[in-house]
Amino acid sequence: MFRCSPQVIFGGRRRMFLPKAGSSPHGNGSRQDGVDLIDRWITQKAQTKFFYVTNFTDMNQLEPANTDYVFGLFNNDHMNYELERNKTTNNANREPSLKEMTEKAIDILLRHGDGFFLAFEGGKIDHGHHAGKAKLAMYDVLAFDEAIEVAVNKLGTEETLFVVTADHSHSPSMGGYAKRGNSILGFGGAANTTGTVFPNENVPYLTLAYANGPGGGLWFTGNYTDPASILPIGPEDDGFIQDAGIPLSSETLCSLL
Repeated sequence: MFRCSPQVIFGGRRRMFLPKAGSSPHGNGSRQDGVDLIDRWITQKAQTKFFYVTNFTDMNQLEPANTDYVFGLFNNDHMNYELERNKTTNNANREPSLKEMTEKAIDILLRHGDGFFLAFEGGKIDHGHHAGKAKLAMYDVLAFDEAIEVAVNKLGTEETLFVVTADHSHSPSMGGYAKRGNSILGFGGAANTTGTVFPNENVPYLTLAYANGPGGGLWFTGNYTDPASILPIGPEDDGFIQDAGIPLSSETLCSLL
């Protein structure tokens, strides 16, 4: 951050840049060494056209032609899931989306004219899986896809190399005999009473499940024949935790054999 001096830094976890104790104008942090990295960055960039921003409005107002360096920290902790992010257009303090951050970063980097390297991550996909919340993870995949789309549209592919990859895997799986057109977040088994291939077992289960995680044993506690009696919220609700084979506080990474 200080040695390579990137032109654009956007993200969350502001508290990791601030001291735990003290009177930083940027808020309270978690650092035990007493160092205010935001102030250090501002001091380092004092002779340039620099900006430190904390919300979408300030980021959106940046003029690329007048921006040498920008440091944006939009949440004191991790950024929000896309489904939980405040998208109200008149909310001046809202978080930018991954797409919006990517677009602004490209606009700023293009002014330098000598080519650039830009890395952006759909980091909340990982968080959603660890929490056993498949819907949140899936919608952050869509947010990541939108960021890729805006990058390709702005830069083209003739002189730009795009590398899109995952760096590890998780343990969700798809099972059952759900009817054609059934929601991926819905039931794959006996809850769809018409056409089930296991009519005598009468055990509802979801199409998506994790090998392990917070959902292990969480909702098979009532009448197996009545999904409404065993699910505190519906399986398509944003915060629903998928079933898991082994109960753990956090779902783990996995490999496919």
